Amino acid sequence: MQFDSLIDDGELISAMNCPLPEEDEDGDQEMNLMSFSSAYEKMTGEQLKPVVPDSVIHDAYRAQAQQAESAAAQLLEMVDEDMPPAIDIMQPDVAPVSNGKPEPVSAVKVAEVLKQKPVTPKPKSWALMKEVNAFENSPAPERSPSLAKALFEKNDKTGVWWRTRRRFFEVDSQRTDTEPETSESLRSLITSLQNGTADVHALKRLIRICANNPCSSPPSSPLPESGMLTPLSPSPFGKADFGAEADGGGGDIWDGGRLFDQLLDSLLAYLDADKSLEILDYGLILLMEMVQRQNAFCTGHERTVFSFLLDIRYVARQNVYEATSGVRDALIERSDPVFGLTTIHRNLEDFLKKPPPDSSLVDAKTSSYCFGLVAIAKFILMLPPEVLEDQLPRIKGLLIKALGDQTSSTVREAAYVVIIASQIKLRDETQVFALIGGLSETQKHLLTYEFEKIKARGPSTAAGLGDDEDSLRGLQKLAGKMRHLDALPTNF
Repeated sequence: MQFDSLIDDGELISAMNCPLPEEDEDGDQEMNLMSFSSAYEKMTGEQLKPVVPDSVIHDAYRAQAQQAESAAAQLLEMVDEDMPPAIDIMQPDVAPVSNGKPEPVSAVKVAEVLKQKPVTPKPKSWALMKEVNAFENSPAPERSPSLAKALFEKNDKTGVWWRTRRRFFEVDSQRTDTEPETSESLRSLITSLQNGTADVHALKRLIRICANNPCSSPPSSPLPESGMLTPLSPSPFGKADFGAEADGGGGDIWDGGRLFDQLLDSLLAYLDADKSLEILDYGLILLMEMVQRQNAFCTGHERTVFSFLLDIRYVARQNVYEATSGVRDALIERSDPVFGLTTIHRNLEDFLKKPPPDSSLVDAKTSSYCFGLVAIAKFILMLPPEVLEDQLPRIKGLLIKALGDQTSSTVREAAYVVIIASQIKLRDETQVFALIGGLSETQKHLLTYEFEKIKARGPSTAAGLGDDEDSLRGLQKLAGKMRHLDALPTNF
């Protein structure tokens, strides 16, 4: 029976004005409060068939639930962002729609989302922690004795800065009037750097503090126990420490790394091209000690240090070139090669965007350009071949730009060194040329000639780099090219 034929308009209005039936006395049966036919059924004794399906009757409730789910989904998407904005779930966006109809919603899911606690915004260091954590599965770098000797051999017999450093420690080892080393004295020396009043004597005291208070063992993970990120793997200088005290002798003088951070920031701001060569000598000796002795606290500062090294070379003096090369190699030697390669690549690109402080320092900028490319070559030699296949295309833009530099043949030579280092690892020039791309036939022929000179073509039978005579000779030739590029900017 149809609803229109059963009653007329007047009866429908009367039915709408009828009160809802009261509950059954026993209370066992539930009543459908959304049914508008219950009053008519009580009056006439006839049961009406529902005109509107239940799925449509509950559209209003379903739409509200879907809106809540949409807002909750947006909240969940914000959890992984560095600074998630506040979200008012009481003003949700429009519910998702598919084919003009609302999507099905799970009431249980909505309830679970609405019970979640508010998310505290992440600190600014969170992005850094995520970036470092991305390298937790980096394969073990190549560290054969022959490779280490070729890449990190120190010129401490003939180098001007190296001789100054060696003499300082020889004389200092004979001292008997040692000054007390406390956190308070360290704070006082840091203040002198910040005020610009520090002298050579203050720098020497700081060198002694660093030498006598090493913090090289990996401290505990700085991450919260919430499980948002897994503990960090060995990163550029071992695991990061953002406040926990480091293990090792004398680590407590650094106040869990906080005084180290202040010292490094103050030192890098204090050293500039206007300082005397003596100040620069001992300031860079101090920086070397911090990298070598307090490497547990260096995580998170490597990009700042690399940027400083590129800039301070504008001094264009032999002792500064030697010192910056030594500090750079100390950083590379203690680094995860994937993280280090990514870092120096970004540093060098940022450096090249800035003009030199003076037009007369163009050659000094070229020297820093080569200095950065040499760092990239050394990181490449530490990478396993399968990892290099992924990393080489990421730096090809920088290499193509350097190969096409018409202002300096030395820059082009440095770019060739990077590609030769890649060939030493991959042993397949066809693959190397394909990964880099954009090389002219002339460049390919010149590179193939260089590969042949250092016996880097074809598969190698050696267990590691430098383990056979040909491989060792090739490494030594490449290391000689790197030392030449690190020297004074002559014949540009």
